[in-house]
Amino acid sequence: MKRIESVDTVRFLAVCSVVAHHFNPFYFSGWEQGRLFSPASVLGQIRFAVPFFFAISGYFWGTKINSGEDAFHASARMIQRIALIFAGWSAFYFFPYEDLPYVIKQGWVNPLKPMNRRLLDLASDPVRLVFEGTRGHLWFLVALMLCVAISSCFVAARRPYALAALSAVLYLLGLMAKAYANTPVGLHIPFDTRDGPFFGMLFFCWGCLLSKKTPVPGWLWQGAAMVAAGCALRFGEVYLLHAFFHRSLEEEYVLGTVLVGFGVTLVALSNPVFLRSRVLGEIGKLALGIYALQLLFVGLFKPIKTVCPAGGFLAILLLTVLSVYFMAKNKVLRYFVA
Repeated sequence: MKRIESVDTVRFLAVCSVVAHHFNPFYFSGWEQGRLFSPASVLGQIRFAVPFFFAISGYFWGTKINSGEDAFHASARMIQRIALIFAGWSAFYFFPYEDLPYVIKQGWVNPLKPMNRRLLDLASDPVRLVFEGTRGHLWFLVALMLCVAISSCFVAARRPYALAALSAVLYLLGLMAKAYANTPVGLHIPFDTRDGPFFGMLFFCWGCLLSKKTPVPGWLWQGAAMVAAGCALRFGEVYLLHAFFHRSLEEEYVLGTVLVGFGVTLVALSNPVFLRSRVLGEIGKLALGIYALQLLFVGLFKPIKTVCPAGGFLAILLLTVLSVYFMAKNKVLRYFVA
């Protein structure tokens, strides 16, 4: 299947959004707290990256199934690849990389203490370890594996509409236990529904459904309209949840997120000229590796956030891209970044 150039460009923009969210150069600006339209809050509202990653993964998984490949075979290969990346980066993030300056100054015996604390912390919450690994952002990899496994069962049984219904129910349950937990319809359960398939399934299913259709240029405007409507709905939801139910101004998933994720996927697949960038597209092909590695540099550059936020963000992005690029050239390391 011929690559869609705009998809790789949007992948690059998505990982830029992830880095910006994790580093959040506006967080210590001093005037962002409690304001919906402050830079920090607006940045927190831009939640298209992970929904897009789920949806585009579903799209390309679906194209394999539509081409005649067995659903379980395609799923097993995809899960095996993601599991290797998850295991590799979980092992990497177990080490106290954020204490590197202290280690260099004091000696290599010192990491044993934070590593011991880290081990005890992980052992005290095995459920979190299973769903997030040793670092919180790795939850996406586990959730994606679960989405693939669940979808393969329904597709093999020829029950696409049942899969869509289940995806919608899981999303609503996820909202009720997270963003809407303090509302009259809220649920209080001892599990973070960001983890697992609750939110990812709906976007993955959307991608699967799109894979049955041929992308057309008109998807650009349809997608843009959905993104605009989704952003408006997101801001309205978040404002009301914050004002009346004391929720955060940076909720990850609300109802508006569905439209934003769906819309960005349509825009990416429409392949418009302004999103066809060979350079950005080449970087976008390494999006999974960049997503996994970027938190290393986010942690290392955290001390300069208040001094040079924009420079810190660009440095993190540049170092991450270069690191992943050179890792992808290695015969062994490439399996953990691409």
